[in-house]
Amino acid sequence: MADPVQLALLTQGIAVWNDWRKKNGGVVPNLSRATLIRAYLCAVNLSKANLCATNLTWANLNIADLTDADLSGANLTNAYLIGANLTGASLSGAELTGADLSEADLSGANLHAAIANRTNFSQAKFFKTTMPDGSIRG
Repeated sequence: MADPVQLALLTQGIAVWNDWRKKNGGVVPNLSRATLIRAYLCAVNLSKANLCATNLTWANLNIADLTDADLSGANLTNAYLIGANLTGASLSGAELTGADLSEADLSGANLHAAIANRTNFSQAKFFKTTMPDGSIRG
C-alpha cells in the first residue's frame, strides 16, 4: 500500500514533490496501489519509486523521470508518457492500452507480459528492452 504521507506530498503538487525528493534522496517512494487517475504529474521525479499496481489511467506523466521505477501491474490506460524517462523501469504486466509513449526512453525497461494495444511508441528509444512477448529489442 502507498505511504499516506508520501501520497499527500504528491497531491500537493509537482514542485512540492520534486523538492521533497531532492531533500530526501535516500528514500524510495512507495505509491503502490495508489489511485492517481487523471493526475497531472508532468516532469515529476518518480525515479526508483514503487508504483506496483498503481492506477494511473489518463495520467499526464510527460517528461517524467521514471528511471528504475517499478510499475509492475500498473494501469497506464490512456496515460501520457511523452518523452518520459523509463530507463530500467519494470512495466511487467502493466496495462498500456492507448498510452502515448512517443519519444520515451525505454532502454533496459522490462515490458514482459505488458498489454500494449493501440499504444503509441513512435520515436521511443529501445535498447536492451524486454518486449511484451519476452523478446529483447535493440
